[in-house]
Amino acid sequence: MKYLKNYKIFEMAVIKPLDIGGLIDRLIQESPRTIEEANVISNEYNVDIVTYDQFMESIDDEMREGAPPKTAFMFGPPPGAMPPPGMRPPRGMPPSSGMHFAVMNKFTNKMNLVVDYNPFIMFLTRMAPPQLKKVIKSILGHESIHYQQFAKMGADTDKYVVDSPSKNGGEGYLKHHTEIMAHAFSIVDELKNVENKSKEDIIYGLKHDKIRHHLYNSYRGKFSKYGSGQFDPKVMNKLHKYIFQYVEELYGED
Repeated sequence: MKYLKNYKIFEMAVIKPLDIGGLIDRLIQESPRTIEEANVISNEYNVDIVTYDQFMESIDDEMREGAPPKTAFMFGPPPGAMPPPGMRPPRGMPPSSGMHFAVMNKFTNKMNLVVDYNPFIMFLTRMAPPQLKKVIKSILGHESIHYQQFAKMGADTDKYVVDSPSKNGGEGYLKHHTEIMAHAFSIVDELKNVENKSKEDIIYGLKHDKIRHHLYNSYRGKFSKYGSGQFDPKVMNKLHKYIFQYVEELYGED
């Protein structure tokens, strides 16, 4: 793993995420009553907060085929699985986040936060633990990298064609150059801000194959010689290069 020892020779090529975490802070502070009021805030960050149906109407058939189902939510069960207001949920049952996913919508040139709005704003303002709010901010940071990648590609949207995460076990999706960079950011940002790892922790973990993060594990399982997928050292080399660059970028801000 000689390439790990000389990571500083790489030209800094990573895209710095936009300062978009403030959107979540403002939604929590102002608690907009409607999705329209929320979008007055979110549009300042080039984000559209949309329902699942609005998102599906804005994209083409090919992208619809790869979209997660309407019943899929991040961080908890679907809102319909929760007991009616006034009734206590079963012990240990997590609250519904009301958040489907976040995505860069190349058809509207906006980042989309796809939600069931009322459960989402209630979760965000009343139920979400601090660490989970940091994860949501990191997800938006990830999409802000795609937003800037898309802007650099200009009218040539074919450069941004990415396989669906559900196609062929996600290998085509994960190995696309735009996703490698954005996932490298997510790995470093979550290790730093959610798991409170130091810069030295991350560098040591990479050099000694001790990083344990769900996104890194996906790459390791599919593309490293230790995984069960198709060994592809080019993918892992690029991922490690970007991780080291984001370590320098994000910890350099402290």
